[in-house]
Amino acid sequence: MDIAQIGPNLTPILAIAILVSAIKPFLERRVPIADPLHDATVRALAIGLGLLGMAMDYVLHAHAVSGAGLENALGDGLVAGVGAILTYHLVRGGVLNAVQVG
Repeated sequence: MDIAQIGPNLTPILAIAILVSAIKPFLERRVPIADPLHDATVRALAIGLGLLGMAMDYVLHAHAVSGAGLENALGDGLVAGVGAILTYHLVRGGVLNAVQVG
């Protein structure tokens, strides 16, 4: 993979991470940070946005919608949602703080 191929793969991940960050304050009015389901709810939101976003992108841009194409789009959406979760934790410092050097 060269550098030109990274952009299209990172765009949905970053878009989902930004959307989740924008929605999170409204979500926290219903599910406070201290609630045990808070993290799971935010993660489900990211994965749901990934699945919905990539499926809609496929349906809107495909010439002929097929089952295999939709399955591929849902797989890409799952990867994008999980990638957004990992990106959020990486930026926030949760992943890097867990790794101790030395």
